[in-house]
Amino acid sequence: MKRIFIIIMLLFIYSSCSRNIGEFSLISTRDFNNNLFYESIGLIEGKDTEYIIILIPTGGVRIDSAVSDALDNYNANYLTNALVTHQEFYIPYLL
Repeated sequence: MKRIFIIIMLLFIYSSCSRNIGEFSLISTRDFNNNLFYESIGLIEGKDTEYIIILIPTGGVRIDSAVSDALDNYNANYLTNALVTHQEFYIPYLL
């Protein structure tokens, strides 16, 4: 019984959640000329991070920051067929 209680408590303590924010056919934070031909570079990923310090969030997660991160990391101009998700991982502060 004690082992089951510990497992249940660990599941609550190390909880994670992911949800779909939206799907975009074209998204960018830069100016680009859509009349020019662009080459596909494959799948890319960007992220924006928010930290929580003792139940106090340090800021908010923004879609444009995540898109800018992806574009900067891969030297791209825009993203097509983009999927934006929000993922949380929370370890509560225990007294």
